[in-house]
Amino acid sequence: MASAASERLAERYSLRLSAAWRQWFDVDARQPLLAGQFSAVLDVEDLLDAAPPDLWPGFMLPDTLPIVSNDYGDWWCIRIGPDDQISEIIQWSHGGGDWLPVGQSIAEAALWDHVQQWRGPAIEVRQAAREYPPRHQPESISSSHQRPFVRWLAASLNCDTSEVEHLFVRFDRGEYRGGLESMIQRRWAESAATCELVEVCLQGQLARLADPKLASRCGINWAPEFTSWLFDTQHISSQARQLLREHAPDVQFDQDWSAAEHWSEHLRNLRDDLNWTGDICGWAAQRRGDLPKAIERYYHNRFASAFTDQSVRLRSHWFSDHYGKFSVAQLASLQSHLSPEQLNDPYLQLLWNEPVSRSRAAVREFWLKHAREALDGQSYAESYRYYTLAGWDLGAERMSDYIEILEGLVSTARLAGWSARAAVAAAHAECLKRRSGKQITTLNSGLM
Repeated sequence: MASAASERLAERYSLRLSAAWRQWFDVDARQPLLAGQFSAVLDVEDLLDAAPPDLWPGFMLPDTLPIVSNDYGDWWCIRIGPDDQISEIIQWSHGGGDWLPVGQSIAEAALWDHVQQWRGPAIEVRQAAREYPPRHQPESISSSHQRPFVRWLAASLNCDTSEVEHLFVRFDRGEYRGGLESMIQRRWAESAATCELVEVCLQGQLARLADPKLASRCGINWAPEFTSWLFDTQHISSQARQLLREHAPDVQFDQDWSAAEHWSEHLRNLRDDLNWTGDICGWAAQRRGDLPKAIERYYHNRFASAFTDQSVRLRSHWFSDHYGKFSVAQLASLQSHLSPEQLNDPYLQLLWNEPVSRSRAAVREFWLKHAREALDGQSYAESYRYYTLAGWDLGAERMSDYIEILEGLVSTARLAGWSARAAVAAAHAECLKRRSGKQITTLNSGLM
């Protein structure tokens, strides 16, 4: 008799799967339960391969495995903790490798995905380039498809079905902000809901006028001037407001930066690895003139991965590409207010002074040096962290750069006693080596 899918997966990657995750891989994954855009469940057999075909090594985080797709190139990935257990699910975007935590269980991720159907009316302007295909209108809670979905969500979230139904009713009534706050209070997809709530707080009506041609007709530089106004309308001059109101007389420039700071700080206190939280908290302090607090927040945020900045949706991408990160750019503009320790920080000095063409390579080398030193000093957990940053801080320039990084992650994870992380990183490394070999073979055969 063949062993269960969860057993084979656990054996392949040295995973310690909870009862809930065994239920998912053995039973629920085979049912048509997912009611949102992410519904294409990956067969566990595909993950058992020595080089799983759906892994994107060098793009996906090295401690993750893909399990559900939206059939648009984006994935829910399980993330593996140092205890060999699944720690969370992240939503990974193929468009640039950005990622966002969407819960600690499939149910949280599924709830979040379903709630996104109400996003359109609440956030007036979508991104110019869609990250995902258009969504369908929300289904009635009483529909035949919704009832089993709601029951499954409630059972998986350990709550009564009425709680899920009430949440959906709030969203259906247009109470998008209140619904997000309810999710945060219940800690359902907390990181994703908080990011969305901050976007709602800052999404002003000016976004309706986000058109480079209109900016040009008004004599306004699109970048960085107009794009920075989309981030914070406080800096729009009276003259510019008058010009913009000639095109849209009813446009309002209000934003709720107080709430945005509150919710960003709330999440930042729970986890400090999401770059966007430090960016928003730092700017909130800076805009009200509290420079010491702004500098403290930016400085603490400097190592958070650029792949977690959510800069397009939060419109913080108006800073110079030279600096790589919003917080680093703001610290550069505040150099006269920095302490000697902050001013001479090697990481900041590197990003401030390296040519933009060299910045990613320089950051990779910076972290590789730290990783090797930590490895020599038998600080295996620190070495693993540094190897991760070498590949997923700003990203490496060439795919071949990731071979050394992934091999370092395998070695340090094994030495740290993190069997599952070592096995997952080894799968990423094997994928990259095989695909690189195929590319080289193809190239050579073309030249013969």
